[in-house]
Amino acid sequence: MISRFLLYFNTLKHLKPIQIYGRIYSKFKKHISVYNLPALKSTPAGINNKTTFINHEPWNSSENIKDNKFTFLNATHSFGNNINWFEKSLPLLWMFNLHYFGYLHLLDKSEQEKIVNDWIVNNQIGTSPGWHPYPLSLRIVNWIKADIKSVEIDRVLYKQCAYLYRNLEFYHPANHYLENAKALIFAGVYFKSNTIADKWYRKGLSIYRKHFPKMILNDGCFFELSPMYHLIILEGILDILNIIGKDTKEYKFFKEYAEKMAGFLSTIKHPDGELVLFNDSTLEIAPSPQKISEYAAQLGVLSKAKTSSLKNGSGIFHFINKEIFIVIDGGKLGPDNVPAHSHADIFSYELSYKGKKFIVDSGVYEYTAGEMRDYCRSTKVHNTVCIDNINQAEMWGTFRVARRYEPYNVKFNATDGTIMFEGEFDGYSRLIGDNIVHKRNIEINKNKFEINFEDEITGSGNHLVESFIHLHPDVEINKFDDCLILSLANISFKLSIYNSKFLIEDGWYCPEFGKRIRNKVIRIYSNNFPVNIVYKLYL
Repeated sequence: MISRFLLYFNTLKHLKPIQIYGRIYSKFKKHISVYNLPALKSTPAGINNKTTFINHEPWNSSENIKDNKFTFLNATHSFGNNINWFEKSLPLLWMFNLHYFGYLHLLDKSEQEKIVNDWIVNNQIGTSPGWHPYPLSLRIVNWIKADIKSVEIDRVLYKQCAYLYRNLEFYHPANHYLENAKALIFAGVYFKSNTIADKWYRKGLSIYRKHFPKMILNDGCFFELSPMYHLIILEGILDILNIIGKDTKEYKFFKEYAEKMAGFLSTIKHPDGELVLFNDSTLEIAPSPQKISEYAAQLGVLSKAKTSSLKNGSGIFHFINKEIFIVIDGGKLGPDNVPAHSHADIFSYELSYKGKKFIVDSGVYEYTAGEMRDYCRSTKVHNTVCIDNINQAEMWGTFRVARRYEPYNVKFNATDGTIMFEGEFDGYSRLIGDNIVHKRNIEINKNKFEINFEDEITGSGNHLVESFIHLHPDVEINKFDDCLILSLANISFKLSIYNSKFLIEDGWYCPEFGKRIRNKVIRIYSNNFPVNIVYKLYL
């Protein structure tokens, strides 16, 4: 009972008061918001997008949708003759995806109208999950993009916009609230011939103006520190730029932030074009970095990269040359008041060599509470140090974090021939005691492939220290004399481990929701405290 109380206390103390009473208020508000919704009076003005929107649907086909067969999160469900928009046997996130209508562009106009009308008939105002503000926001945008030109659909779409305006997720001031704001801006443009639409537009704009200066960090990273959500939010800004006038103040506002965010893409993109999987990130949810970059270029958005730092930056650092790409997470877990998509991964990293991913983050399997959710958020499934099998932060529930601590003395410097990363973390001194401090140093040779890692753990007592290296599933390990050979597609390099024992174990690599692939994990360990673990990657 006491430990449960402390989890809640150490979680809630980071929240702002509006996040607590806002959730309570919203539960009452949604029940009264169904009454007296305004009726559509004027024909929609529509939108005049400057270029084609990104159409991104990683799972479905038009043939399957016409048969009421849907795939989301790599899980397929066939509804038979009629779609059950309230299917309770399926995970909530799966059902949210059904209500997003992100698949609408796969259908021709008559098929679009048919499935949208089926939704209208079966989803009364205010019912869940379809009228939850998040799927509601995404659906509004997707219906507007489809531009079906149906009086009945426009009538219901108008009511959805009015309902969203009354039920904004102001108590979740992160990606959800921004999706609400984007939907209001789209609604304001689409229905601008109706007086109330201007109110929606101005509200959406005010949300961005108030929160974006805090949400977009100095290096251009979205403050939830998830590469996947960074792409999602950037696409949202580009969509807005696609439909608003170039001669407006808001266009300049959004373009400046879009350029900062586009500049950060080089930090979180491997040479093969795929995303770095820090925190809650997978490969299939957002459009690829390449697609986002191309979309930005079509809209005249330039990429303006800035160097990361811990001073109002993400703390995510990268180095790239013709052979090496390494990205290191030297930042905090995430925003204090919204750490929902954070993992216990301080000082973790990913590595590509000659265009191939060798060392990877474990990704995300699902957002449902349980063994795999706990696994993917834990310290041991990241390329960093875990002590006494305890996470660097108290990760609990599906999205909650109780006690959490920031790294300090973090530096990323270049000398004549070397890139140096260093940082310290003393969170374990609070979680475990004994004045335990972890100091990580990574030294990268700029002129040849040689990367040295040193984990120094100081303090007192007797503790198990483990440093993990998670390999891409395609990487093979072979022992050779006093080193390991890591090989992938006729490319290989050596790994030497000093001062410590190691084991090669099985792990899970989850590059997409609902997909897990066995991979090899090198677990370096020592309990001769204090500990100094050293390993080197080289040719």
